[in-house]
Amino acid sequence: MKIADQTADGLILKDGNAGVITVGGVAVLASIVIGFFSSSFGAMTIWIAVALFILGLGVILFGSSIIITASKASGRIVYQKKRLVGSSSSIYNIADILRIETRTSWRTVGSTLRGNSLQQVPVSQSIIAFKDGQELPLGHQTNSFGPFSGPAILAEGPGKEASIANQVALFFGVPFQEVAPPAESVNTNL
Repeated sequence: MKIADQTADGLILKDGNAGVITVGGVAVLASIVIGFFSSSFGAMTIWIAVALFILGLGVILFGSSIIITASKASGRIVYQKKRLVGSSSSIYNIADILRIETRTSWRTVGSTLRGNSLQQVPVSQSIIAFKDGQELPLGHQTNSFGPFSGPAILAEGPGKEASIANQVALFFGVPFQEVAPPAESVNTNL
């Protein structure tokens, strides 16, 4: 999530990575190249090409971007989630905002198949909490691990997420709350 534009009266937040679609395109192209030359390598290579094609196509079709536009003059927030296949748009009232939250949890990543150790990494999600209990994500989940599967690829990390969420709370004039998991839930000796 990043602040694309901010004035005294308006705020535009954007989250989404065009690189995700590029990665999907590279996977599709690689699968075509592998498929083209697979006749000399065997049946297993064909299955790898098919899997790579499906994975690449899925990433292209389901990768999304989020744009949040807020205007104090109109008192409204316009939330748009865009995908190559389908999009949605919703309107909310600024007066209904209770607080902005950044929630951090721990996710286990890594593999023991090749001798790599498992690691606990923080994963953050910022939301707008409304008075009626509704919650609106400000963007995709982010982590501080680096390349990671899902929408958190090459994210900036929880610290950056909380900093931007705090700026959003200041813009709306509502409290900011950071919700972190208990420290004892982190086990570095997995």
